Amino acid sequence: MFDEKSALCVADAPTELAGVADQDPSKHVPEANLFANAEQALANASDAEVTVAPDAEGPLLKDAGEKQDEDGEEAEVGAEQGEEEEEEEEEEEEEAQEEEKEESIEDIYAALQEDEETRNYMPDFIKRMLDNPPLPAGMTIDFFRAIHTSVAESMLPHRPKSDLEFLAVFNATKAIARLMWLDELTNRVVHNNRREAVEALHHKLHAVVPSSKKEKDEYDRFVKEVAMDYFASPDHRQKFSSSLERGGFGADAVDTEAFQRSLPGLGKIETMRKAAIRERDQALKELERAYSSRDPEQRMPLSLAAMRNFFNEMREEKELERQERMLEESKKAAQDDDT
Repeated sequence: MFDEKSALCVADAPTELAGVADQDPSKHVPEANLFANAEQALANASDAEVTVAPDAEGPLLKDAGEKQDEDGEEAEVGAEQGEEEEEEEEEEEEEAQEEEKEESIEDIYAALQEDEETRNYMPDFIKRMLDNPPLPAGMTIDFFRAIHTSVAESMLPHRPKSDLEFLAVFNATKAIARLMWLDELTNRVVHNNRREAVEALHHKLHAVVPSSKKEKDEYDRFVKEVAMDYFASPDHRQKFSSSLERGGFGADAVDTEAFQRSLPGLGKIETMRKAAIRERDQALKELERAYSSRDPEQRMPLSLAAMRNFFNEMREEKELERQERMLEESKKAAQDDDT
């Protein structure tokens, strides 16, 4: 290879030789020898470069490979850091979205509380009692709540706004529900005595007097079978009713006899009905007295129980929103897995 170093060697060689010739004329070197010496110097320089190049090239290649490995490791680390940053950004965005949703829910509830028409005054203890009310037999929670709503709206434009007013509405609801149950119970008690009424009418109709205890037991068993046939067979029921008419009893003799046998129980039921009526009237009077002391549109302060109920409802709404969001995310993840 001919480079700048070789050129310097060639340039210096004639100069050195020329200097020697100038110093000693007797030792004058011919021009041909000068060129020969220059060529020899160039050859020596080239050999030196060829000899040195392989030794210098190894460390250079080694350094280049190490640098390439370092660049690859740096690229991998950069990619991992980029993925981590993207995940952190996604988490921050999700948290921001959740905070926005929570704030929107709070804003909605706050707006509802600011508007008097939608302001919720219900205390938390009334909410708990409505979730698990003292139901009479055969009554559903939805029906009980419907009665409660009807009582609360019975004196419009007034509506309950204080804890005492809500308690009066709930007490009136309980009394009305008990009254409705007692009314149904009266019919059930009479109906449950119809079989005994058939047995008693059969005894009156035939007027059989057994002569011994054994005959009495056999006759009682026979009468019970007759009563069972009365309710099981329409033909037997028609035949028994005809026998009663011929014996001087009316067509509704069975129901009349059942009612007479139910009188002791009906008396107790009537006592319970009177107590429920007094409880209902007392609650409605308290409610009317509370309404008369304020304007229907008057804004009342929220009680501590009402504020607890407000925050509980807001928490339930947030939890519902969170569950719906998790369900949507799980469905989306399942769809992505299927894909």
